[in-house]
Amino acid sequence: MDVVLGLDAAAPDDDAVERAIDRAQGDEVLVAAYGGDADIRESAAARARERLAEAGLDPSTRLLGTDPGARLVELAETGGYDCIVLGGSQSPLGKVRLDAVTEFVVLNARTSVTLVR
Repeated sequence: MDVVLGLDAAAPDDDAVERAIDRAQGDEVLVAAYGGDADIRESAAARARERLAEAGLDPSTRLLGTDPGARLVELAETGGYDCIVLGGSQSPLGKVRLDAVTEFVVLNARTSVTLVR
């Protein structure tokens, strides 16, 4: 399964990287880092690439600036990806909490979306 890993560089989620590894199963992974400044995005993407490479995957990378939700959906659709994996957060009561990027992706993606909390 070809996977877009949407990685919020301001709060990178190792569980989301692990879920992308599980989903990809030897197929293509695109790490799409957003949030923070360019240096923070590059650093988060490099850490994710390193972990994915350890799992035997050869990920490509995109650093997203403005409008990351729309760019994630666009990348998945135009690149023929099967799934978008996003890290999420939860409230103190364990409820899923969606930020603006995650909400946009969930509401607009035509591919499967996996939220990791």
